[in-house]
Amino acid sequence: DYQKEFERIASRVRDWPEAALVGTFVGGLKAELAAEVRLDRPGSMRAAIESARLHEDHLVAIRKARASELRTETKRTTEEQAARAESKPLGETVRTTSNIRRLTDKEMQRRREKGLCYSCNEKFTPGHRCKGKEVF
Repeated sequence: DYQKEFERIASRVRDWPEAALVGTFVGGLKAELAAEVRLDRPGSMRAAIESARLHEDHLVAIRKARASELRTETKRTTEEQAARAESKPLGETVRTTSNIRRLTDKEMQRRREKGLCYSCNEKFTPGHRCKGKEVF
């Protein structure tokens, strides 16, 4: 515990003004806690320690509340994902309708021999563009 260790070391120090001890104590606190204690402007070690304890308790309570909210949100998200997964049978795939048909090697060879386009039944020439939207 930082407070107890600070008090143990501070008891060995002589001739330090209380303001210096308070400043040193507050400076050794975690940044978020030190900022809160500084806002209280403690004038004594007792006030600084009390302020630090109160603010630390408050920060701990906030962290616990956030952790609880996060667990609840994670649980809700997991449950929603499970529900979605259950709504589709396992192995079901999404099918799209399309007119794409693969040519067999034999069909490709036949079209090549006749000089036809692979995508349409027209004669293939350099710069050829298919006229129809027929796709094989």
